[in-house]
Formats: sequence, C-alpha cells, structure tokens
Amino acid sequence: MPAPVLPTDLDDCHVLALPSGTDVRVLAVAWFVGATWDSFPLAAEPVTFAAPPERRFRSAQEARPRPGRLRLTSHAGLVGPWPWSTRQARGQGLPDRALDLYALDRQVSDPLVLGWMTAAARRSGGAVISADRRQVIVPDAGAPVDLTLWTGTVMASADLVATVRPLLAGSRLGQVEPLPDGGYAVTSRFEFDGALTVTAQGRNAVPVAVAGLQWGDYGPWTYTVAWVPPDPAELTVEQPSRTHVIARTRVSPIVARAARAVLGAAGGVVVDDGGFPVSEDELIQRGTTL
Repeated sequence: MPAPVLPTDLDDCHVLALPSGTDVRVLAVAWFVGATWDSFPLAAEPVTFAAPPERRFRSAQEARPRPGRLRLTSHAGLVGPWPWSTRQARGQGLPDRALDLYALDRQVSDPLVLGWMTAAARRSGGAVISADRRQVIVPDAGAPVDLTLWTGTVMASADLVATVRPLLAGSRLGQVEPLPDGGYAVTSRFEFDGALTVTAQGRNAVPVAVAGLQWGDYGPWTYTVAWVPPDPAELTVEQPSRTHVIARTRVSPIVARAARAVLGAAGGVVVDDGGFPVSEDELIQRGTTL
C-alpha cells in the first residue's frame, strides 16, 4: 500500500489519527500531568481574501480551520486537528471513517510520548502514522481487556467471591490463593476461553489517570480483573489468531460485568490496561456487547 498523502503542514511529523470528534485532551491527561491547550483549535476561522474585480465593492471570506497546540510535556506538543473525511482516509491504510489528524512536534522521540500515541489510537480506534510515512499502525482496539479498580475499600475474599461468582456462569471457580503482600487472587477457568483472574492487593504508586483525582475518589487498594487466554503469547501480537479474537470477544463482556460489580460493592475508579479511566456507563456498554 502506498504511503499516506497528508497535508504538507504535517511533513516530518509523527501523526495521530483519531476518529472525528474524539476529545484528545481527555486521552492526554490520562498519561501526562497538566496536559493542556497552549492554544485552542478553531473549527472554522474566517479569513479575508481579495475579491474578484467585479466584486470589489465587497470583501470576501472563507472559513478555514485553525489548529491548536496541546502541550503533553515541557518538550512535546500535539498540533491539530486537521479534519479528514472518510473519502480522504479510504485506501490509505487508515480506519475507514472521518478522522482528526494531530501532528507531534518535530524531532520528538520521547518513548513515553510515542507510546501514548499508540495507546491513544488503540483506545479510540485510530491510527499512528510514522514521520517517514513508511508505517501506518492501526492498533487492535479490542486488545485492552483487563480492568483495575482503585479503591480505599478492602473486601474480604469471601465477599469478593460472592460479588463476582454470579457473573462467571459457565466457568469453574478455583480456590482463593493468598499472595505474599497480604492480597489474594481467585481464578475462574473456562472450557475453551482460558481463564479470568481477580486479584486484590495494595499498591504504592497510582497511574496518572487516578493521581489527578481527589483522594476520596480512590485508594491504595486494587482489584484487577484479568483475562488469561488459552495461548498467553497472543497477547503480545498485533494481529492475533481468529481463535484468540473469538475467545476475547466472549470473555471481554464478563470482565466488564465483574469490574462493574466490584465497583458497585467497593466504590472507586476503574482504569483499563492502557492507563485510561473507564466510566460506569462504558462498563455497562462493554458488558452488554455480545
């Protein structure tokens, strides 16, 4: 497939392509403390230009978008958006939908920033285009399955099992296994789809998405609902097998329902394995996906 043909404003820049209307700042603050707009984008900025001779008695204007700059770190920012239609995206290796393009500042190679671009694309169903235009990375949007609840409530293992057991129909629930740090884990095994483990333990460091909240909204105790596929090695590949994807599709709603049940019992904040917060409404949506 030929390299994407992008606006010349984006030359020599890594480009993040997000579905049109995605709030890029919400994605940024999950990874970068203080991410903020240095200048806001304007969707349609009127620009005056010279009128043709027969219309010199009046001025003429056209609407042009003006990109803004979203500061990520002291050395890196994201400039955009440049709106792109479905027609423009089609055939360029990009998601077949309307997109907003954001360019990373030139000469930025910070691994954290580049890692965030991939995570943001995965979270939103977008893509990342390399600065040399030789690569278009469209991360598997269904890959983030695991969910972690941050809370100040410590549940006894019997209470946790009672909370999640009704949601694990069709699986074989194992014994509670104590952990060295005082936490515990319980695993439920499916006949064809691997296993689901709920791990309760204390943590010292919190993710950026949680650190910005009031202490009362979360706590140092976590409950992680994690999927262990039949072949764990497939978690590390961008294009897993059809068997893996089918199993993941069946298990993902169960993970969301279990996380929502624990959230209801303990309170707190749910974060996905990409470091992004997950609202209860999203948990409901994920839990009803078949």
